[in-house]
Amino acid sequence: MGLHGSDNFTKTGAGGKWGCDMKQPQRTFELLDVLKEVWSVNLIAYVDESGTHDAKGLAQGADTAGVFGYIASPEEWEVVAEEWTRTLVEYGVKCFHASEFANRKNGPNNPAWPYRGWDDATRDSFIRKLITIARDGTYFSVGGIVVVRAYDENISEEHKKDMEHPYQFCFQLFLDQLLYAVNNHLEPPLCPTDKVDFHFDRQSEMEDRARRTFSTIKCIRDPQCRLGSISFDDKSDFIPLQTADLLAYVMRQSASRKMKGDWTVKSGGWEQQLVERGNAIMGYYDDGVFKNFLTGITNEKQSLIGRIQS
Repeated sequence: MGLHGSDNFTKTGAGGKWGCDMKQPQRTFELLDVLKEVWSVNLIAYVDESGTHDAKGLAQGADTAGVFGYIASPEEWEVVAEEWTRTLVEYGVKCFHASEFANRKNGPNNPAWPYRGWDDATRDSFIRKLITIARDGTYFSVGGIVVVRAYDENISEEHKKDMEHPYQFCFQLFLDQLLYAVNNHLEPPLCPTDKVDFHFDRQSEMEDRARRTFSTIKCIRDPQCRLGSISFDDKSDFIPLQTADLLAYVMRQSASRKMKGDWTVKSGGWEQQLVERGNAIMGYYDDGVFKNFLTGITNEKQSLIGRIQS
């Protein structure tokens, strides 16, 4: 199964996206690259969030927030889980958490830190293997990201009653992009009855919001009925959730840098490795994109009122 589109980067008023080439802050791309040739399948998305612990974006690590996931067939996920588990066993790690792996400041002081005593070569070999498994073993990845302060300052209090936390906006952006990809860019296309089932990392704070947002999108934005089931699971038991954890950590860190004006992608870095295959869709809303988005909504409402009055 593959994805087709255009590799041109253009600006849009409705939303922002970034792809593999992020040297300039151009916000839209269509995903290219043939990924795999398989016939009709049901798909599974494993999804995680990052940066959602402060709705105002003031706490450390909460300046940007996002929802991220990998999508593949059940058969592909079996292979990913086997290879991922084999790598963890090889390196003596029980369960991978990207933030724990990246914590080189406090981790070495913890006797239970699984990466204690690793040299740079071992760390690099380990993370490269995991990135390769996630990137190459799945069809594509999707992310919905917001600059949290921009969300808080631009979204009205009235709209916040329906979308009370930036997590819900990220989740909606994630689902919108996923639906657009599976409905318009898969080669061969899905059969009419094929769906995408979702497994989210279990965490009590956002589960209710996620279920409500999922139901809303399913009712009003999914006429082709692509959205299947949704469940919340432990990443220790559901190995593929650890791939989403890695994606979420890296892409939220990247968004935080972009928010500060740094759109460079370090050659050989984690981000560059994750997106180099060209199978990543990352939607990004900052202050400018939010303003364009809301202006578009206002103009659309005024146009509708004008047509009704005439």
